[in-house]
Amino acid sequence: MAGIGFKLRKIANNEGLTGASGAYAYSLFLVAGPWVFTVFALLGITFATRSTTAWNDIQMFRSIIIYNFCLTLILTGPVVLLLTRYLADQIYKRDTQYVPMALLASLVAVAVLTLGVAAPFYAFFADLSSANLILATTNFGLASAIWIATPFLSILKDFKSVSISFLVGCISATLLAVILAGSLNDVLILLIFNCALAVTLAILVSRVAREYSGEIVFDKTWKDFLFQRWEIAGFGLFYYLGIWIDKIIMWRSDLQGSLTVGGSLATMPIYDAAMFIAQLGAIPAFVYFFVHVETGFFERFKALSDGAQKDSSLRAIEANAARVSTFVFEQLIKILIAMLLATSIIIVGLPALYNVIALSEIQLGIFRMGLLGVVWHTMFLFCVTFLLYFDLRFPALVLSAFYFVLNGALTLFFLPQGLEYFGLGYMLAGAIAFLVAAAWLMRELPWLTYHTFVTNSGMKKS
Repeated sequence: MAGIGFKLRKIANNEGLTGASGAYAYSLFLVAGPWVFTVFALLGITFATRSTTAWNDIQMFRSIIIYNFCLTLILTGPVVLLLTRYLADQIYKRDTQYVPMALLASLVAVAVLTLGVAAPFYAFFADLSSANLILATTNFGLASAIWIATPFLSILKDFKSVSISFLVGCISATLLAVILAGSLNDVLILLIFNCALAVTLAILVSRVAREYSGEIVFDKTWKDFLFQRWEIAGFGLFYYLGIWIDKIIMWRSDLQGSLTVGGSLATMPIYDAAMFIAQLGAIPAFVYFFVHVETGFFERFKALSDGAQKDSSLRAIEANAARVSTFVFEQLIKILIAMLLATSIIIVGLPALYNVIALSEIQLGIFRMGLLGVVWHTMFLFCVTFLLYFDLRFPALVLSAFYFVLNGALTLFFLPQGLEYFGLGYMLAGAIAFLVAAAWLMRELPWLTYHTFVTNSGMKKS
């Protein structure tokens, strides 16, 4: 997505405060559109209906959305990351003839997941009414399709319409909930949310289809691509499992604060709400990384790669490699300091923010752990992202599996200790995983010249 990043960086740097605000807003939806949409729409609808709708109905709606958010991320994560790499390779080769085929195949994969996983899950695992069963399954399909459509945003030139699609969907869902608040139940709330998702998805898919409306051409090399890049799918699976494993363990723990609706849809609102709000703190770091870090890295890494291909001197290649290494190290330090400073300010100011974030005293402790955990988790992700930039796919796979196991094990370890320890496992897992990933990355940076000639040579040929 560096191509869009360059455009947004130019706007942010050259068009004043208004231009910078717009550029960062666009990047917000491009980087985390589905996540932002789900969290803010969920919070908005819950707030709009809390005084007029039965609490059980709100909890049914929230539980279905949370389970679908969890399941779709885990199940589509491998597909999304493989698709992202596939599109990146096509853009690198300046060949987009297979984009319509990729979009169609991705939507077929969503249909298979919806019918093969979501429908049986809600039919046999949960105890829902017929209307909620249909709507919950539909919601799974819509959410999955939006996640799948996200990689295609990297090849769209009109990024404004993409941002607007998420914004319109989120606002329309909240407004409909406010207008109809007096007559809502769990079925109608879920229907409103699905309509908002459908509007967003329709805009996204229509934009891709309109910009790449050529004949559907089948790529005969797709099997080779999957065989060569299988580590990316494994990384996606373990990474998203790692994000959710602490929450899944909390849901199934049956401790104080847990809630079960629909027969067996167990959640823990005191933990979930605090963690979801805390995780929004990663958004500014993601936006900065997308607009400034990824573009700056791409410029330096392209100079290194081009120098290797044009038979530059070894001294020149090593100088370019040193520039890449220095940039990576400096940016990681800069982001870490900024996130720690912002997190410290928020934690110190929590008493003043008490009414704003609407968390109970018990949740504030979880929120603090969540904020610190988000810092380490985000830094871990950035370290792994750089490894993937260097095409070190297996190390990324190992690190994501390590984070998944560590988050699960530490959450289980602290679970019997009581409410005051909730979130500590997530925080420590992120910190340890970040240190390990940073050490691995620092070990690989001196070998950039080797990776340019050897590790990435297969990528240049594929």
